[in-house]
Amino acid sequence: MQILKNLLLSSLAGFLVSSAASDNPSWFLILLGLGIWVRYINYLSLRESFYFTFVVWFVASFFLLDWLEVLGIDAKIALCAFVAVYWSCLIWIWKKLLWHSTKFQSVLFAVVVVAGEYLLSIAPFGGFNWLRLGYLLADLPTFGMTYWFGLAAISFLVSFLLYRISEPSVSKLKTLLILFVVLSVSSFGNLLGGLTESRGVDPDFDLLGIQGSVPQVGLDFNAQRAAVFANHYRKTESELIKNLQLDRNVDLIIWPENSSDIDPFRNLEISSALVGLEQKYSTPILFGAVLQQGDGLANAAVLVRDGRLNIEYQKQKLVPFGEYLPFRSILAPVIQRFDRLARDFIAGKSSATISVNSAEISVLICYEVAFDQLWHRAAKDADFIVVMTNNATYGETSQPMQQLRITQAHAKSLQIPVMVVATSGVSAFINDNGEVTEIISTNTPGAIYQQLTKPTRVAPAAYIAVPLQILATIIVLVLLLRRLWINYGLKREEPAQHHL
Repeated sequence: MQILKNLLLSSLAGFLVSSAASDNPSWFLILLGLGIWVRYINYLSLRESFYFTFVVWFVASFFLLDWLEVLGIDAKIALCAFVAVYWSCLIWIWKKLLWHSTKFQSVLFAVVVVAGEYLLSIAPFGGFNWLRLGYLLADLPTFGMTYWFGLAAISFLVSFLLYRISEPSVSKLKTLLILFVVLSVSSFGNLLGGLTESRGVDPDFDLLGIQGSVPQVGLDFNAQRAAVFANHYRKTESELIKNLQLDRNVDLIIWPENSSDIDPFRNLEISSALVGLEQKYSTPILFGAVLQQGDGLANAAVLVRDGRLNIEYQKQKLVPFGEYLPFRSILAPVIQRFDRLARDFIAGKSSATISVNSAEISVLICYEVAFDQLWHRAAKDADFIVVMTNNATYGETSQPMQQLRITQAHAKSLQIPVMVVATSGVSAFINDNGEVTEIISTNTPGAIYQQLTKPTRVAPAAYIAVPLQILATIIVLVLLLRRLWINYGLKREEPAQHHL
């Protein structure tokens, strides 16, 4: 009976957490699911906590990552199982080696969660950071804290407060006082941030984002890459004609990732069309292209300006099993699906900004939106950030909106405007308050014309958030080594007792 109860409760908790995948997620329901999880891992035995955590995160991942089904149910189950095992092992380590009665136990638990999310963001295969608490709870009333400490502040605060609430011996009055202080600081976060030194682009810097859409949604859309390019070309020209009629200036045109899967450096027809469009309207074009690079490929942002094409950025965080195949010699012969990935993409190294007129622009491409390091590096130097993405593969799943909310969370935290351009949706403009001011739905050709009028500022989180996560990881590792030494090392060094 106890096993059935635990199974039902853990499944319920996971299902509540997975409500983050809905169009209008409720932070209350997500917190309720996380609260059940935190409460029971402290109440249950070591083994029961392991299994309870596994079910919670497997169920949550299964519904949150519904979009993985287009790649195969086996891929979805494998990734869900990996996430579940990861958190189960982390909780096992917590209860086995770090859990003990102390007034700082809730703080330590929160530090462990932050460290766990950081480690998951860097390994294996470059990390998988899609399900962090800061993304699931982007609408939380305390989100203003992220301006100072980054999205990990949400993970810390939620874990800390839920742990305190779940402990019967902890003063609830003190917990409410802490919550009040956090809400107060969070509420004044934007106001205090406005007192920092500002820097911004001229108020007449105008962007035109193009969503040309694709002829067909699904895995075979790349076979129609010429049609995708033509869609974006035609939509751009029609929008430029409209802007001329309205006497509106355009400083930069932005196309999405994969808007030219035909390498423009190797195809004269494509490069001539791009240069001709740029020269005709005297407007630079920044577009996403797949380029031939030795024996591999490059996912790059290319700028057309003054009649020339120049590679400005090459995607650094590649999707494992999507853009490159780990253990290729082992997996490729036995899994036929990987025939589609005949060549690996090659990761870029440089993160320099792109200068266009009065603006400094940073580019992130698709999967990169989930990684703090890239956001913070970009925000330090850029006036605004362009996110190029291609979600055509995921059709009508929840993936495009999940990715948009992740992007919105970073824009709100760093208080920097972001233009999101997608081949088939969702494209949007997010202002420096993290508000979506314009959006184009999926599978709908459209354009976003946006004039940047607000100055931007560098949020403190851009400098201190990642170091704080590294510090949390170091603290956990030091405490873990210390406990291992106490539990096992010292015992082996105890001298044998001699009896007369």
